[in-house]
Amino acid sequence: MNRVTCPFDPAHVVEGRKFQAHLIKCKRNLPANHDFVQCDFWHLHYVRKSQLDSHLANCEHRLEKEAFKITWDSEAPKFFQPKLLPVEDCGSSAVEEESWDSTSGPAFKPEKMIAGAIHMTIPQGLSKSKRKEFREQELERLRQRREREGDVTAKTKEHESGTGSHFVQQARKPEVPLKLHRIVAKFSVPIDNTENLPYQSINTHVFASERQGLDVARGWAGGRGRGILGPTAPGWSHFD
Repeated sequence: MNRVTCPFDPAHVVEGRKFQAHLIKCKRNLPANHDFVQCDFWHLHYVRKSQLDSHLANCEHRLEKEAFKITWDSEAPKFFQPKLLPVEDCGSSAVEEESWDSTSGPAFKPEKMIAGAIHMTIPQGLSKSKRKEFREQELERLRQRREREGDVTAKTKEHESGTGSHFVQQARKPEVPLKLHRIVAKFSVPIDNTENLPYQSINTHVFASERQGLDVARGWAGGRGRGILGPTAPGWSHFD
């Protein structure tokens, strides 16, 4: 098992896999005027300021860092490196396009947005009197807006109603006239009351004269169409 001694307190001996977490916690307990500094070649090396030069000269990670730096500088980059031009060689148009401080474009006008809002908006930072005055102006603006919208709605309805009435007047008449269905229901009417019916037809008299059977024996005759039942008809005793 690899054990490492803490540079801040030699009494602290911890495992190598927990050494980094231990340094973070142990460094918090150091006084504010401590003289420990971090190594330039390895982040886990902490030494006194007086011992920093000797440590940098003999650090085990120094050769590794220097070799990596030499290799990096000698090898050609594998990725495309953009060519940076000095400012003097750039055209004036490119500089103007990259200017974010230009005021040539349209500016934001909050007054225009407030004037067209469909709800009341009161800006912040006003005094009590100015806020009251602004609120009254907003109420008047919203009232006028509702009136204009009401006029537009009324004109739209009038136009739609006029268009509808014009369409009804120009409606096309049916080519074939409608024909009502013939009523074929037969009702029994008394023979004695056929003369007093408000609606008499030839079919009623003919049918009454030709009918034979039990209805004739009872003094009843059948009628076609809408006949009025006599007072002696079965089920009509409430007329008595």
